[in-house]
Amino acid sequence: MTDTFRDRFNLFLCSFTILFVELTCIRWIPSYIRYLGYFTNFVLLASFLGIGLGILQARRRVDLHTFFPATLAVLVAIVATFKLQLNVTSGQEVFFQDGAIKAQGTEAFFLVPLVFILVGAIFALLGQNLGRLLTAVRPPLTAYTLDVAGSIAGSALFALISFLSAPPGVWFTIAALAALALPQRRGAFRVANAAILLGVVVWVTLLGRSSLWSPYYRIDVRTFATVAASSSSTTSATKPWVPTRRARVAPSGVRQLKLRNTATYGSMVSQHPTRQISGPIDPGRFVRQALVN
Repeated sequence: MTDTFRDRFNLFLCSFTILFVELTCIRWIPSYIRYLGYFTNFVLLASFLGIGLGILQARRRVDLHTFFPATLAVLVAIVATFKLQLNVTSGQEVFFQDGAIKAQGTEAFFLVPLVFILVGAIFALLGQNLGRLLTAVRPPLTAYTLDVAGSIAGSALFALISFLSAPPGVWFTIAALAALALPQRRGAFRVANAAILLGVVVWVTLLGRSSLWSPYYRIDVRTFATVAASSSSTTSATKPWVPTRRARVAPSGVRQLKLRNTATYGSMVSQHPTRQISGPIDPGRFVRQALVN
């Protein structure tokens, strides 16, 4: 493998990585920090600023890419620590600021500039390699072509895995492998970075394991059913029933209206209660089910 071919491949891979990580941040961060769901361009602007600052550091001897895994880990830690979790305690229709919505976590506005700085730093660390490779590959038109091709490839792959409803663990795994393949310091630094990125992937996977991920949103689903009172009680009670993935059968003593093709559910889309859905309202889709003994 000649140096010219290696540089061209690395340029393609660097552009691919930057676009893939950018789309990962744009989709993943707002799903946990609701403010960024409203200010959707903040992550995009931070990435553009970071890439530009990184390219300006192309002539420096310090290899900034070495610090990328640690900075990414800090970002994941910030999101995991300050994420907002909204729990719906009712199977009825839920509106904004309804008493049935219980918030867990902190929703502080300082998270917006903090995340902006961290995202900018991540892309500045990745952008240094891009600046070096754009200078190394000749002629400039070839460098620009490889840059655009890598960007399109990163966008296309992320679109594909989003279409397949892949969870964030898959996104971060691909991003981590691509980042490790880029030019960087070898030896103990590379081993340490691989360990940090593995920890990031595991952390992100555990964080999103209870959610569904559509091509656009993070969706939290909770199933509700009415539980009949015991023989010693004179009143009935309603409590949430969350079925496991292995067992979808209602427990003993549950009376419910069973939907023909799926259970009644409540969903929280990217922590936005204004989009709360509480089951289809067409009575024709329901069949009455007798009391389960």
